[in-house]
Amino acid sequence: LETLEDRQLMSISSCVVNSRQLVITSNDNASNIRVVQSGTKITVTDSTNKYSGTFSTTGTNAVASIKFNGGAKADTFVYEGG
Repeated sequence: LETLEDRQLMSISSCVVNSRQLVITSNDNASNIRVVQSGTKITVTDSTNKYSGTFSTTGTNAVASIKFNGGAKADTFVYEGG
C-alpha cells in the first residue's frame, strides 16, 4: 500500500484585480472569507483553506471596489473596514 499525500480543497479559486475591481471567486467548496480594509491595504483570508492575500487601494493595481462570486456551497463573506 502507498501513502497518499495530503490534499487541500481550495475554496477560493481566484482572487484578482481587474479594472480596479478586486474579484474574489469561490469554487464549489464552502468558503469562510473575510476581507479587512485598513488604510490603503485590503487583506483577503479564507480560513477554510488558510488562503491569504493582500491588495492595495493605491498604485498601479489599486482596488476601488470588491466583487464576490460565491460557489455552490454555503459561503460566508465578511467585510470589515471603510
